[in-house]
Amino acid sequence: MGQGEDPALWRYAVALGLAAAAVAAGAALQGELRGYASFLSFGAVLLAGLRGGAGPGFLALGVCAAAFAWQMGGPRSATWVEEPDPLHRLAFFVGFTALGVWAASAVREGYRYSHARRRRAEARAEGQRIAAELGARALAETDLDALLAATVAAVERALRCDAVTLLELQPDGESVRLREAAGLARTAAGQVFPRAEALLAFRVLAAREPLAVDDLAAEPEVASPALLRAGVTSSLVAPIVAAGPGGRSFGTLGAHSRARRPFGPDEASFLQAAANVIGTVVVRARAEERVRRTLEVERFLAEASRQLALSIDWQETLTRIAKLAVPFLGDWSLVVVLDGEGRPRSLAAEASDPARAAEARELLDRYPIDLAARHGVGRILRTGEPELLPEAAGDAFVEDDPGEGTPLRRDILRRLGMRSYLGAPLVSAGRVLGAIAFGVADGPRRYGPDDLAVAQALAQRCAAAIENARLYREAQEATRAREEVLAIVSHDLKTPLGALHMGAQMVTRLAPPGAPGDELRKAATTVRRTAERMGRLIHDLVDVASLEAGRPSLAPAEQEAAAVAREAAEALQALAADRGVALTVEAPEAVPLRCDRDRLLQVLTNLLANALQVTPAGGRVRLSARRGGEGVLFTVADDGPGIPAEDLPHLFERWYRGRRARYPGSGLGLAIARAIVEAHGGRIWVESVEGQGSAFSFALPCAGAGGAARAGR
Repeated sequence: MGQGEDPALWRYAVALGLAAAAVAAGAALQGELRGYASFLSFGAVLLAGLRGGAGPGFLALGVCAAAFAWQMGGPRSATWVEEPDPLHRLAFFVGFTALGVWAASAVREGYRYSHARRRRAEARAEGQRIAAELGARALAETDLDALLAATVAAVERALRCDAVTLLELQPDGESVRLREAAGLARTAAGQVFPRAEALLAFRVLAAREPLAVDDLAAEPEVASPALLRAGVTSSLVAPIVAAGPGGRSFGTLGAHSRARRPFGPDEASFLQAAANVIGTVVVRARAEERVRRTLEVERFLAEASRQLALSIDWQETLTRIAKLAVPFLGDWSLVVVLDGEGRPRSLAAEASDPARAAEARELLDRYPIDLAARHGVGRILRTGEPELLPEAAGDAFVEDDPGEGTPLRRDILRRLGMRSYLGAPLVSAGRVLGAIAFGVADGPRRYGPDDLAVAQALAQRCAAAIENARLYREAQEATRAREEVLAIVSHDLKTPLGALHMGAQMVTRLAPPGAPGDELRKAATTVRRTAERMGRLIHDLVDVASLEAGRPSLAPAEQEAAAVAREAAEALQALAADRGVALTVEAPEAVPLRCDRDRLLQVLTNLLANALQVTPAGGRVRLSARRGGEGVLFTVADDGPGIPAEDLPHLFERWYRGRRARYPGSGLGLAIARAIVEAHGGRIWVESVEGQGSAFSFALPCAGAGGAARAGR
């Protein structure tokens, strides 16, 4: 794009040369030919007008006319027109030739105009072709850097300029980075320029439209010092913005010339088209980058959650997290926790460079964390707020005090490297437990709000791990304390209960016949049953404690389901007879299973005892054991009043008793039954309709079905 023209001096020099040649040639003519010298002069003047325009043409005319006037003193010759007066001949020559000059200059201007239009049309078509090629490449190109380099090269080729610059607006909004360059600006690629050094770029970003400046030095409000130092005189700069109204600004695309050059509208349109292509590609690339980064963050946080869940030793786990965060979140990471007295204690310091990791540990070992510091982990621990420093230096983390360790501390921080910094508190239930911090030591990376959000999400997970470990430790301690209490209580109570039971039996056996003896036997029976009930309650409490601690005492072995069912029924036949209830067993086939016989009997007798308590005299309780699917299905059905629907979801909860329960109990039996069944790899459930009785069922795996192994663990 753009065109040049011969300099004015050159055009006038050519005109003088043509005129001199014509005069010399005319002077060389002899005899009759000498009269044709005017034709040579006329031709030379026309050529000067065609080649150089009206000015050079009239200059040639003046030279030829002067020479013609000087030569008119010589002998006359026949010419194409005879004039009796030499002055008439001169006037005719000048007038006729002047018309020729005017006509020649008009022809020249017409040619120049037509040629310029054709050149502009060709340049416009070339620009459109290049823009179309860039657009097509933008659709297929996945490498943003390669596309930016191709665009800059295309602009340099199309506009034939001395330099092309692609400036990228930085996150702070007050500086730009030379992302890509061509020509004389190539050596400055990668440099960052503040607003004061890039006035033209920021003016274009504010106006959001192309701006051409013919002479930068003459317009100080847009005269970018960086361009002036590079020797740039003229510039054309277009904004790179996202499509749509109010689209985000990404930077500028500029073409620059050392020589004064007026950039035209077609060139501005082409440059803006190229900038629009870049804007579209940048939008797509950043969207893809956001998606990629989001997936990476999700994978990172998922792995962090997995690591935190591997162990309840949160100190060891947080050390692994510090290693995991490098280099994803920075070149180094630091984890600090507060001890029981609120004092900071460094837990882990990791870095991508082992030497830096050693320096970080040396710093933490030598100098305690200052909770009064303006920046750093101390500030986070003091305020409970995250901290983000996109641009940071080690000196910012050292207070200006005269302490003897300050120079060494500052030196270690400088060696550690600090270009960007962020940190987040470990907070649980409003209480600060510690802090986690990250830093960039090398490269162009600078932290932003997105990085801080990732650090906070990681900190939340770490805090939850610390809190969960604390709660687990407290729960374990509470469980151990409860087991110890239950063990002591059960041991201390079993002895007097045994004495009560034996005493009641002795009274029953030794009571004399007759009315006085009957009263004694009745009282002794009441005492015996009360002692038995208290013994069962103690046994249930110990069982619940054992099951809650995850240690159900099972001793699995091969058993016959029918034999276990009959044994359980026989144990409760006496109680069934006392209540006038028929207790039957249905076990048509021998089904083997692997179970703890005593625990299975405990479940069956509990269910049978409950059924006998709610079944009225004359009713029936049925116990069945049969093959069901891949397991053994046990069912205890009764003719009792049934269970209200609102009680069904809660029957197997500890301490739960229905609101209309009419028989004594602790509310632990069904919870214990469920725990035993589930420990065997089975499940238990109830089916009941109020007024139509209830059926409690549980299923256990058959021997060799896969659940027995689980039951034994």
